[in-house]
Amino acid sequence: MRHAILITAYKGLPNLARMVRCLGPKAEVFIHLDHKVRVVQADMDALRAIPTVKLLSRKFRVNWGSSAHIKAILHLAEQALRDPDVGYLHLISGSDHPLLPWERFEAFMEERCGQEFLEHFPLPTRFWRNGGLDRITHWHPLDTIDIREPHRSAWMDVLLRWQVRLGVQRSLRGLPPLYGGSTWWSLSRGCVAHVLDRLEREPRLLRRFRHTRCGEEILMQTLVMDSPYAANVVNDNLRHIDWHARNGSAPAVLDLSDLPALSVSGKLFARKLESPVSEGLIAALETRVCSG
Repeated sequence: MRHAILITAYKGLPNLARMVRCLGPKAEVFIHLDHKVRVVQADMDALRAIPTVKLLSRKFRVNWGSSAHIKAILHLAEQALRDPDVGYLHLISGSDHPLLPWERFEAFMEERCGQEFLEHFPLPTRFWRNGGLDRITHWHPLDTIDIREPHRSAWMDVLLRWQVRLGVQRSLRGLPPLYGGSTWWSLSRGCVAHVLDRLEREPRLLRRFRHTRCGEEILMQTLVMDSPYAANVVNDNLRHIDWHARNGSAPAVLDLSDLPALSVSGKLFARKLESPVSEGLIAALETRVCSG
């Protein structure tokens, strides 16, 4: 059984290349790099030169929270499933890092073969602002408005306030019971294929997630929990994430002080690791993980 590592990235290509090399020669890596990001050609060439990189795509322009991120994830999954030997797919970001040497990674998953690792909770939820349903009941044209650009976030705030004042509510009719959770997951081939097949048979489901906010945190959870694979789901995405604000970010950008916690986390991946803050941690993990 082979493992496909699906990566959505938008910055830090040199560190991404380091992380991909750390995965070792048996991984199959499929990368989507945000189309709008300016890159150094030498960094792209370095990624493509890594033998385990099976795909380096720039198909979609991915604004934060937009439905283009869903499309990028589905695109990577479709490509990975073309290899009949791929048994599990693991979705991570370009700011993640493996926590186990590849041999231990494989053994960990072999012991848990047949389980689906997906954080999930019913919506509405206390974990998200306003219960989370406003992510899909209001219009969020994030594919055209990049709220990380100056002043664009203010435009979106005005648009949402007017929707509230006018009582705008997009219907949830025809959708399965809604679940939310983390973007990142480790799912079996059969589970991911089931989701892709359903979206092909019911294209209205994917269309309904246009103009939503962070729909990648809802669509997969909703479809997996409305499938025969729901009984096999473990409510754990196997990612170590510190959701406290630290090092200028929430979730926190991890640093060398996090190494003891990562060592006993029982997780497969850690995020977020970004230079220069995480440089010491990345070096320590490379010594522990990449060398086996």
